[in-house]
Amino acid sequence: MDESYDELRRVKGIGQAKAAVLRAAFVLAKRARIESKDCHQRVITGPQDVAELLVEMMSDLDKEYFYVVMLNSRRAVIGIRTVSIGSIDAVLVHPRELFKEPIKAGASAIILAHNHPSGDPTPSTEDLSLTRRLVQAGEILGIQIEDHIVIGGRKYCSLREEEALRSPKGAVENVW
Repeated sequence: MDESYDELRRVKGIGQAKAAVLRAAFVLAKRARIESKDCHQRVITGPQDVAELLVEMMSDLDKEYFYVVMLNSRRAVIGIRTVSIGSIDAVLVHPRELFKEPIKAGASAIILAHNHPSGDPTPSTEDLSLTRRLVQAGEILGIQIEDHIVIGGRKYCSLREEEALRSPKGAVENVW
């Protein structure tokens, strides 16, 4: 149930304050569901597993959100964290902020994920550039970036499947 503020305001008896509280409750419920223990220890075998985990929560967001899915050495989820919240068409991600939680959690690998509020999961030039930069940082830190999933509406694009997840040397390792 993801009613926008304006839709809630159209319901008789719901004023500004109540609409804001309800909208906040819906957003918190989505976040709690994704960061709940239900998704911990779920083994990720491919991009479709990540999409199943995140599409419901990320498909209707009105801003770009950037998440990191942290994995242990057996590719089981040990945590999912919000890294950054941006605007309608951009999100800033700094390697220092991205890798802080995976380092604390002892993650051996991570999966990047962000949404496109436009509904089109096609990666932008900026998405590809950012991903390459983060792959380089991960190599230095010893944390493998398995994939970068871009979600638009109920669809997704895996940069690994599109062969856009390259190391600085240009090689694509397919770990799935």
